[in-house]
Amino acid sequence: MDKDFLDALLECLLDNIAEGVHVVDDRGVTLYYNPAMESLEGLNPKEVIATHLNRIFPKLKEENSTLLQALSTEKPIHRNLQNYSNYRGDRISANNSTYPIFVEGKVRGAIEISRPADQLPPVRSTDASPEESKKRIPHRYTFDSIIGSSELMRAAVNTAKKYALSDASVMIVGATGTGKELFAQSIHHASARRDRPFLAVDCGAIPESLLESILFGTVKGAFTGAQTMKGLFEQAQGGTLFLDEINSMSLEIQARLLRVLQEGYVRRLGGDQDIFVNVRILAATNISPLEQMKKGLLRQDLFYRLNVLRLDLPSLRQRPEDVRELSEHFLERFSKEADKDIRGFEPSLMEDLMHHEFRGNVRELRNIIESAVNLKEDAGSPLSLSDLPRHYFLEVDDHYISLYEEKKPLDVYLGEVEKSLIQLAYFKEKGNISRAASRLGISRQRLQYKLKIYEIK
Repeated sequence: MDKDFLDALLECLLDNIAEGVHVVDDRGVTLYYNPAMESLEGLNPKEVIATHLNRIFPKLKEENSTLLQALSTEKPIHRNLQNYSNYRGDRISANNSTYPIFVEGKVRGAIEISRPADQLPPVRSTDASPEESKKRIPHRYTFDSIIGSSELMRAAVNTAKKYALSDASVMIVGATGTGKELFAQSIHHASARRDRPFLAVDCGAIPESLLESILFGTVKGAFTGAQTMKGLFEQAQGGTLFLDEINSMSLEIQARLLRVLQEGYVRRLGGDQDIFVNVRILAATNISPLEQMKKGLLRQDLFYRLNVLRLDLPSLRQRPEDVRELSEHFLERFSKEADKDIRGFEPSLMEDLMHHEFRGNVRELRNIIESAVNLKEDAGSPLSLSDLPRHYFLEVDDHYISLYEEKKPLDVYLGEVEKSLIQLAYFKEKGNISRAASRLGISRQRLQYKLKIYEIK
């Protein structure tokens, strides 16, 4: 076949397939935008082609744009549910698969293949061998993957290892970035179900109408465009299903989930047959379950069904002694990925990291180190404070600004700031009043008084 025929064939194919196709060059400038993508995103190709992604989707940055991530990481991203807006403010929800385009070993662009979020992607058969089941997990974590020698982390790992010997449901409670899925996968891979699938779903990242279909499956005709699909319960047969951010699930879906847990059967949307399922449930939340139940966001009966075993994960500020070990691990990893010779940390930087609050926990520390490695220009020297990204130094200020509300009296605002500072110092010194008072530059007696009036324990 000659080149003209191949070009015509490719154009015909891309213009007529049902999936949206968006191609950008290595700068993020659009080269091709097919009619299906035009329909999905509500944009005219004339305003997209030869224009950078940031001008068309101003709220998309590298951390949340699959096309820009594919360019920077040089790795494909499979079946990613993405919610975003175009420059007119129109909301878009799509399932995207994105791939870097290589020419002679170098990334020359990226292609994104999209379908509307309400169209379920095909699911894989659960009749897989143990080896195939393991391949499904993009990051296979075990207890050996958990980093931290602090007493709190050792206690959490020991508890989780005991839970791996059981088949009961586990409720994992921990702030964002504390490693809830890391522990969930570790429990699965140490359990008797290790050779069966481990499937995870972020309940807060999927629209309610789609989440129900993903969990329980559908039969053809259940709703417009619905096809017969297995849900995650069926796909995880014999294995483990991890429900992250379960507090984001609607009460209606919670009720249906409870029924499946109680009866051991699932019925697909639009179906009339009960399908037996044998699946262990691990659930996670970043908010106190009791607080959620008080607010009516979490059903009590579902909570008690899931909370047979409870695992509370410590925040990073509760275990500052692990910061050095984690930092060294991330530095080694990202230095290799960036092919840079970075020789440890300057003492002043490590001291600052040890006393940083890390409200984003281990995930925040990881991102800080990754950013510093990529920003560092003088290889062959240790990381220093000057290598850290600007937002690291602004974070505390942003926190105190966020405490302010209009019409709030100044003395109330200052009291909240004072309470926050005292609480931070008290936690960092692990409840040692003398050291916390020294850190704050006040007397021990004055700190005791402040702890009492602010009810800090």
